[in-house]
Amino acid sequence: MKKANIQYVSFPADRRVIAISDIHGNLDFLKGLLEKIQYSTQDILVLVGDVLEKGHQNLETLRFLVALAKDHLIYKVAGNCDVLYEDVFEVFTRENDEEMLGYLLRRKGTDTGVLNQMSDEIGYEVSEDMDLNDWRKAMWEHFSEEFLFLRGWPEILASDHVIFVHAGITSDNLEEQMAWKCRKFDDFMGEGLKFSKCVVVGHWPTCNYPAGGYQDCNIRYNPDQNICAIDGGSIVKDEGQLNALILHGGDPSKMSFACYDTFPVVKVDVPQEDCGAEPYSFLWGRGMHWIEQLETQDDFILCRQELTGKQMWIHKDDIYFSSRDNRWCTGGCTTYCPELNVGDEVSVMRETSRGLLIKKNGIVGWWK
Repeated sequence: MKKANIQYVSFPADRRVIAISDIHGNLDFLKGLLEKIQYSTQDILVLVGDVLEKGHQNLETLRFLVALAKDHLIYKVAGNCDVLYEDVFEVFTRENDEEMLGYLLRRKGTDTGVLNQMSDEIGYEVSEDMDLNDWRKAMWEHFSEEFLFLRGWPEILASDHVIFVHAGITSDNLEEQMAWKCRKFDDFMGEGLKFSKCVVVGHWPTCNYPAGGYQDCNIRYNPDQNICAIDGGSIVKDEGQLNALILHGGDPSKMSFACYDTFPVVKVDVPQEDCGAEPYSFLWGRGMHWIEQLETQDDFILCRQELTGKQMWIHKDDIYFSSRDNRWCTGGCTTYCPELNVGDEVSVMRETSRGLLIKKNGIVGWWK
């Protein structure tokens, strides 16, 4: 298996280092976040993987970043969705063409894959009998600048104080890390690993990590492990936001963060006391999202979490059947009802028969 490619860098003490992960082709969020933090040519931007795929603005996002890199200092770290140059021109050639063709056919008719968006733009029809070598030539002829931007991203970006990797590493010994593990290390914080330098990761949305019963989309730093998870769930989570970790001078002891989403913000006009009962959430991952459906009332279904036996009323839009697990699942839900005072600002995600599903300071809850 291929070892991870490592890039060593030294950050100037007088510049902000801004880390953003898991944009997933969401250009609106990216532009909104950069504007919110007043991003400029004096800043250093670190893209911590999964810039593309799953969203609806993949090609536009790629071109925006290609243009941005011409007069801004940008470092890139490879995620599991960023290996398009390898997939097209190195790995999926000749004997592996069936995998590439299958990928293109699965995304046909959607706008969630950048290769299909490229094919559509130049009028190249994706079909079962297409000539992939001819397709590659057409891709390179029309999109060489974009592919050159995607070529050769390291799996690890290491400075004196911090390590950027998309999904995770297994130890402080960077030279022994495997490339694919760095790109796809699910539930990295949940492994209990500890590191001498701060390890900044994306890949696993922070709302999937336990947070004392809360569903928290904010950046999560665990000082005992020295891990900072920054994926706010953009595109892949209904409650998703795009997070920016800001390291002043590249120093993790001087960190701050900002986030951006497009949910409508309202001011509280009817106050709410904290629900009192200890909140709990059904979170995606490690089987915690497996549920049994018990009873239906209007737009809610009473569900039992298979692994714990806990019960919760879950909105029907948060329930789906997983053919992979052969189970009913939830992407994440909570019982949390935050204290709300008149004048507080909250983001409204959904209106239901039982109240509004909101985010207050990045934490999902109910305004009943």
